[in-house]
Amino acid sequence: MGDELRLVERLHEDWPLAKVIAARFDKNLSAETAAQLAAIEAMAEGWRKYFAKKAGGNFVEDQTSRLVGPTGDADRKTEPA
Repeated sequence: MGDELRLVERLHEDWPLAKVIAARFDKNLSAETAAQLAAIEAMAEGWRKYFAKKAGGNFVEDQTSRLVGPTGDADRKTEPA
């Protein structure tokens, strides 16, 4: 306990982690901002791909499997193990 953290390098001062995460889940993110984020090479590939799709315009993410499970069956009841 009591370990110290020290920032060694910040590659993209305009994009701290909290701002990137907020942008990832912003339904109203502009195509221009998404393009800026997609161009950050240090970002995880999956996130860069997401921002690139969003930058293309008219992209709507399907979150069904995350919200209701892989089968898409919101009414399915699970039995306790």
